[in-house]
Amino acid sequence: MKYKFLAVCISAAIVVGCNDHKDKDKDVVTPPPPPPSSLAVQAFDGAVWGMDAEAVCDGGDPIELGMTDFEGFVYDETIEDPSNCSFTFLPTENAIDVSNGKDMSDVTYKVPVGLVTADTEKVTASPISTLIADTLGDQAYNEATAVEVLNALGLTDLTTVSGISIEEFLLDVEGSMATIKEEGNAELFSQIAATNVVLSDTLVANPGIDPTQLAKAAGNLTATVLESYPEYPMNTSGEEIVIDVKETSKNIDDLTDPNYDPATPPATVVVPAPQPVNPPEEPEDPTQPPTGGTGGTGGAGGGGTGG
Repeated sequence: MKYKFLAVCISAAIVVGCNDHKDKDKDVVTPPPPPPSSLAVQAFDGAVWGMDAEAVCDGGDPIELGMTDFEGFVYDETIEDPSNCSFTFLPTENAIDVSNGKDMSDVTYKVPVGLVTADTEKVTASPISTLIADTLGDQAYNEATAVEVLNALGLTDLTTVSGISIEEFLLDVEGSMATIKEEGNAELFSQIAATNVVLSDTLVANPGIDPTQLAKAAGNLTATVLESYPEYPMNTSGEEIVIDVKETSKNIDDLTDPNYDPATPPATVVVPAPQPVNPPEEPEDPTQPPTGGTGGTGGAGGGGTGG
């Protein structure tokens, strides 16, 4: 997936992932225009096309936000104060990551209540925000919990290396990763990209597992993936790849062993052969539903992170 900066983001709206598109007749990158006075919400693991989105505000009934378009967005004009809302992106049969073509039909992403404030302009629904939401349970977002989750995932040095705050990172994962990459922090960029793909797969493969255990397992498995692909999402030949570690991530006991060594993991922990990326063609009408993924299940490009 190519990283591109947005010239404009929506004022008084949530832009989750804040993706962009290129005018077919001009070599100019512009953000997709939202409906006026609307709340824009995006599922991001690379933009995810074809997920059903909903919000729950003040503990009320779910508000259906519709299906994400090719840029991963849904729009809503009824939510006045998103600080009281949580957001959930639900799997659908043909959901697909447009950055690399991976099948997202079994993925759920969440934004915990309290992460978004009334004046927030962007927030990312990602594997990391999902694990934070699962860790919080019924509690509102707090940074202490976010720090615990990031540390368990092996991202202890995220803020000190990048200079990006935890809140900034969670509100704009794509933009944060673009900054990290452009500033030459290649190792941190690869670690975040690998963390997202591994965590996304681990969440899918282990429903009901204690979030603390799941975070530790995902952190250790990420470290092993990086032993094989230190420049993830690129392989040693400089090609973009996707990986699927769902089956491997089910070995929770081995992955949470206190003596786990990423360089010499137990026999149950095997990083499967990667696949090349295969992103879908953008449709003439970006709001039309996708017709299905191509089977890839990993992160790729400048911010595709995994499924």
